[in-house]
Formats: sequence, C-alpha cells, structure tokens
Amino acid sequence: MTKQIRKFFAMVQVELEDLVEDVNHSIQLAGYKHKMDTISERVYKQNLVVYHSELAAFDTFGKIVNVAKRKKFNSMVEVNNYLKDQFRQAIKSSGYVERAMYFMDRKFKKIGMYMEQMDD
Repeated sequence: MTKQIRKFFAMVQVELEDLVEDVNHSIQLAGYKHKMDTISERVYKQNLVVYHSELAAFDTFGKIVNVAKRKKFNSMVEVNNYLKDQFRQAIKSSGYVERAMYFMDRKFKKIGMYMEQMDD
C-alpha cells in the first residue's frame, strides 16, 4: 500500500469520527430542544430515528474501511471508487438514511482537495 493510500485511509477515519461527533452533538441538541419544548415529541423522535440511522451507517462504513485497508489497490481512484461503491451498497441493503452518503461524499471531496494540495 502506498504512503498516499495509507494517508487517505487515516483521513477517512478522522472524518468518520468527526461525523459521529457531529451526530452525537445533534442528538444532545435535539434532547435539549425537546426538554425546552421548542420541538414536539413527534419531531424529537423522528430526528432521533434519522440520527441513529446515520450513526449505524457510519459504523458500517468504518467496518468497510477496515476491510478495505487489507486489500490491494493500485491507485487512489480505485480506493475512492471501492469505498463509495461499498458504502452505497450498505445504505441500500441496510436501509440507512440517504443523507449519510451525502455527508460522506462531502468528506471524500474534502479529503481529495487536501490530498491534491499535498501533492503540489
């Protein structure tokens, strides 16, 4: 595995941890809003369902990343495509919320931009 691919995997792990932290913060914020009666019980529960689906999706994606680390890839494009494909399949097969993929796509773009700057 190339140094660039190892860095990519490390950055994906960091970004996944960041997403999990963001979702956990959203759960706390929703709980606070519910306690303060700024959102209804129904909205609170609906939000929790979405947040827990995102957490499950990110957990699954972390497992996919760990499996991918043991595979041989010839390029960054190959790694990127593999991970995106595996995550999309996990979302479809497990019924996770689609916005989990939206968040990961944004993270992949961010990582890609950072890695391009490192190459310069």
